Amino acid sequence: MLTPFNGNLMPGGHVIARAVGHTGLVNWTAAALSIVVMHALGALSAVWMLVTLFGRRPMILVPLILYLSSSMATPSLIWWTAAMNGLPLRVSYFLAITLWVKYLRSRRLQWVALCSLAVAGGLFFWVKAILIIPVLGFLALAYFASGSPWMRVYTVARRYPAALVLGGGLAAAYAVLYLAQTTDQSRPFTGTPALQLVGTMLGKAFGSTAVGGPWVWNNFAPPTAYAGPPMAAVTMAWILITLVVGYLWLRRTRTLRAWVLVLAYLMADVLLLLGSRAPTFGAGIGMELRYVAGFADHPRTRCRPRHHASRRFRREQWRPGAPTAGPSGSAMAERGSVACDRSRRRREQSAVRRYLAPSERGPGLHAEGQGSARPAGPD
Repeated sequence: MLTPFNGNLMPGGHVIARAVGHTGLVNWTAAALSIVVMHALGALSAVWMLVTLFGRRPMILVPLILYLSSSMATPSLIWWTAAMNGLPLRVSYFLAITLWVKYLRSRRLQWVALCSLAVAGGLFFWVKAILIIPVLGFLALAYFASGSPWMRVYTVARRYPAALVLGGGLAAAYAVLYLAQTTDQSRPFTGTPALQLVGTMLGKAFGSTAVGGPWVWNNFAPPTAYAGPPMAAVTMAWILITLVVGYLWLRRTRTLRAWVLVLAYLMADVLLLLGSRAPTFGAGIGMELRYVAGFADHPRTRCRPRHHASRRFRREQWRPGAPTAGPSGSAMAERGSVACDRSRRRREQSAVRRYLAPSERGPGLHAEGQGSARPAGPD
């Protein structure tokens, strides 16, 4: 199971392959069924993540539909080998974020333990699941801490020490295992095709598919399908992306964190490919959409919530043990008390209250020379 396949450490894929071909012949029904099951699990995991992050709101259907219909996921649905990498990664990604947010809101250890198992499950199928760990760290720093960058790091480290131990231990253990199993197949890291890879992978493949492309496919090496968008379509796609980003930047507040997450994840994709297959296959490998399919797994950044939804995303973050499914009776009573207190203060501070206050305190306050609040004039 630990034998690398084309430079990838994917014991989960070996397990599925042996189960499908245990009789000596490939069971095509079982192979197709495995793709359908993993894709369904990914969709259900995405629904759970969206409901956990934003609640049961109709608008969560927008990122869900974008995820399910994105052409970035196409290679993982038509190529069985790619499916054994990409589809379990999506399940792991959605489950990890859901469990991670539950842990950040409640600080209950069972959630961070289950989150670690979800990440480990993704690593069982594809090395790219290691990118889930920095995504989780970014969510904690960006949305569950405040202050300067150093203060955010200190806050997260002080509030969530169990996550540091489990996440750091998991990443270190997998790095040791991966290097031990793939040392003889490692490729030299070179910066020669870096700019060309950024141009093909991000400029053409990502840019066109982010707006619904690529519209043209190249299948010169089946079953691999490469994006082949016309240059005019790529130009129009980036114009549209620029307009959308500019609109969100001008009309909505605090969107920088979401775009930082997208850019950081895409650059990590580039670095992984640059250190693995790009030196061997050239910059053209960036046109293979399964390497940018991780963007389709970021529904939160593709559909930015409104301000009240963002508060819901962070709710109960500072209250250890607070329920996440809904407010308890004591919490509702506390909120009702706070609302009544605010209403009382608003009434006392209003102009009408100040005008009527002297008459409520008795006639002695209206005696001449005592500063009556009533305006002068005939009775």
